[in-house]
Amino acid sequence: MSDSDWRRAVEPDYVKDAEINELIGLCKGVLADGTLVQEEAEFLLGWLDGRFQASVSWEGRIIHDRLRAMLADGELDADEQRELMELLADFTRVDEAHESNLPTWLPLTRPEPELLIPGSAFCLTGTFSYGPRKRVVACIEKAGGQYKSGFSAQVDVLVIGDLCTPAWVHATYGRKIEAAATARDEGHHVLIVRESHLFNSLPE
Repeated sequence: MSDSDWRRAVEPDYVKDAEINELIGLCKGVLADGTLVQEEAEFLLGWLDGRFQASVSWEGRIIHDRLRAMLADGELDADEQRELMELLADFTRVDEAHESNLPTWLPLTRPEPELLIPGSAFCLTGTFSYGPRKRVVACIEKAGGQYKSGFSAQVDVLVIGDLCTPAWVHATYGRKIEAAATARDEGHHVLIVRESHLFNSLPE
């Protein structure tokens, strides 16, 4: 670690808090008009590149890693834009679960079901620890599964990213979870599982 990195690593907590608060403000500003363009993603990446405390915090590290992965090819496609908007909205709402009486538990299928990957249709929602959603999709398709970008009656399995916030009820991706749970309650055979269960079910 260089001298400059060491000095930044031992900065007082208020420096980290200030950077995180600034990051929250930037994310809210980016989301304010309901769209997210590549220039805004590149600005956020550049900002995080220069903010040690924000980029090594748990929340900042996830955003930083996703931005670097999504922009590695020089293009932020439509699916990545939607995924990034969900992630930033999730980050700015992280405390809302503590300010409401809404449930924070996930309606997962219990006991954990056997997943038959080949021929099954998968829908993804939330933030994945494995990486950007397209990497998860590639794993599913390599194992013979199909990917559906939106939840519908054709979906067999809804997979929730392991980094799903307790405030999922407030988040954009909460609508997919609610739709899947409602469909299941109405008798449709749809499984709701966590990311970790999916990857435990994929072939070696």
